[in-house]
Amino acid sequence: MASNRQLPPMNALKAFDAAARCGGFTAAASELSVSPGAISRHVANLEAYFGELLFERHHNEIELTPAGKQYSARIRPALDVIEDASRRIIEGSNPRHVHVTSLPGIGRDWLLPRLTEFTRAHPRAEIELSTKMALMEEVNFDIEDVDIALHYNIIDMSSQYSYLLFETELQVVCSPALLERPSGIKYERDLLQHTLLYSLHGLTLWRQWFNAAGVDTQLSSRSLRFGDGSLAMQAAVSGLGVALGETAFIEGDMRAGRLVSPFPLKIRTGNKFFMSVNPARAEIPSVKAFRDWVLATALKSGATQL
Repeated sequence: MASNRQLPPMNALKAFDAAARCGGFTAAASELSVSPGAISRHVANLEAYFGELLFERHHNEIELTPAGKQYSARIRPALDVIEDASRRIIEGSNPRHVHVTSLPGIGRDWLLPRLTEFTRAHPRAEIELSTKMALMEEVNFDIEDVDIALHYNIIDMSSQYSYLLFETELQVVCSPALLERPSGIKYERDLLQHTLLYSLHGLTLWRQWFNAAGVDTQLSSRSLRFGDGSLAMQAAVSGLGVALGETAFIEGDMRAGRLVSPFPLKIRTGNKFFMSVNPARAEIPSVKAFRDWVLATALKSGATQL
C-alpha cells in the first residue's frame, strides 16, 4: 500500500506559483482575487513548511531564490496537468460541449467554412475544434478526450460509430487573372507552359490528371512544391501557377471567384474521409446533433459520395 502523500497546502502552492509567474505578490493577488497580504502569508507558510526561502524580498519587489526557481519549474507542469484534468472533467460533464478533432485540411478547408450553419442552428452548443496531423486511422477514445474525429482512409467500418463521409476528386484550378494573360489556358497541353503547384505526392497526381486528359508529357514544366496543400492553393489564388484542388476543399474559393477551373475533367484520388464518434458520448444530444449535421453536410458537399 502506498504511503500518505506528503504535499504542502494547495492554497500555498497556488499562491507561490502565481507570485513566481507574475513576478510579484500584488500581481498574483490580482490574478487570484485575494489581497497581497494573503499571498505573502501563503508564501511564508510554504517557506516555513520547507524551512527554505523561496523568494528574496527587496523594496517593493521580490526575486526567486535558486531553490524557488527550481521548485517553480518543477511544480508548474504538475499544476498544469491538474488544471487540464479538472477542465476535462468539467467539460466532459457538460452536455453542450463537443470536442472535435480533425486533420488540418478537412478541419480548415471543409469544416470551418460550414461551421456557422451548425452554430446558428445550435447556439448553445460549445464546440472545441483541434487539429492533429496523425489522424490516419480511428482515434482511441479510451485514451484521447475527443467526442468526434474527422480523419482519413483507414477505418473499421464494422463499428456502428464510424461513418464514411466522402471521397474527393481533383480538378485543375488557377486564379482568374492567370486565364486572362496572353499565355492563358485554352487546351490541356497549355498547362505545361505554366508553373505546376503541388504538395507531397502531387507530382504523381499531376501525371494521373495528364494521362486522363490524354496529354503525353514528361512533366518538364516549371513547378513549385509545398509542404502543405493549403499553401499550394494559396499560391494558385495568388496567380503563381496552376494546382490540382480537392473538390470538397475548394468550394469556397470557387464560389468567391478566387479560383476557377479551365477544364471540367476531374479524377478520383482514392482519398476517403471518415467520421468516428466516441461511443461513450454518442447519445449526448449535442454530440448527436453535430454528428447528424456533419453527415447531412457531407451529402450536400461537392465531394463524391460513396
